[in-house]
Amino acid sequence: MKMKRAKIKRMSVFLLITMIFMILSVPFAANAQKDAKKVVRVGWHEPPYFITDENGRQSGYSYEYQRKLAAYTG
Repeated sequence: MKMKRAKIKRMSVFLLITMIFMILSVPFAANAQKDAKKVVRVGWHEPPYFITDENGRQSGYSYEYQRKLAAYTG
């Protein structure tokens, strides 16, 4: 009878410790602001990869890169 109680007690302690460990190992959500905007800083160069033609239209590698960044960052 004593052996049975000791075994039940050991098993209860083991389960309790396991449950506490599982609860503490779950990461807690940070209280971040939902509407906070991040600033993205990008290195930039204009000539010779950024071209403006006689009608004022822009084209080139840098221009396309800028447009793609704007699409991702809003």
